[in-house]
Amino acid sequence: MSESTGRRRADSCHADLRRPVLLTDSHHTASFDCGKHRLNDFLVRRALENQKGGKSRTYVALRGSAASGGGATSGGGAVVAFYSLALASGGLERAACMDGT
Repeated sequence: MSESTGRRRADSCHADLRRPVLLTDSHHTASFDCGKHRLNDFLVRRALENQKGGKSRTYVALRGSAASGGGATSGGGAVVAFYSLALASGGLERAACMDGT
């Protein structure tokens, strides 16, 4: 594969990817699936609650046109990725104790 072919493929893959926006009540996250149950669960069940409580801020990336409507969206486009920023963190030992393992 030539460099230009690879670049075109990457460009088309990201062509309809929109910049991350702050998670809101209007984002439908229930259909999001990254393949990691804990991450899916965090986004669906905890991210917005933590944000409202001032514990973290979560941003979601959407794929698709804002005019397309429907899907796991706010104003169109599917939620395809997220990241969260927190003011505090715990070590791995603390995280293991918190989840009961």
